[in-house]
Amino acid sequence: MVVGGTIDPTGLVALEDFVQRFHPAFPIGAIDGNSITIFGQWGPRRTFVPMIYLIDKAGNVQSQYMGSDAQMFEGDQSANLRAALDKLMAPAPVAAKKALPPAKK
Repeated sequence: MVVGGTIDPTGLVALEDFVQRFHPAFPIGAIDGNSITIFGQWGPRRTFVPMIYLIDKAGNVQSQYMGSDAQMFEGDQSANLRAALDKLMAPAPVAAKKALPPAKK
């Protein structure tokens, strides 16, 4: 699921314009700065937008990327996002079986 939002309290007009122009196929709204700080689990530091959170079905943040993160936002952003999603969706590695002790002679 994809959701979008703004943390700019003066950005509601721009948000409405965005929705009217692009008709996103996902829910989009506003969130206050304090709530996003708690949700994003960051302390008092400067943030860079956009921000991407990859969240599992249980609602846990599995990874997050700020706009300053070259791994996500430089180069081919679609390929970068797909690689991050593929990594999270890959099946868990199968645990190796414990070797049996050598047979007694």
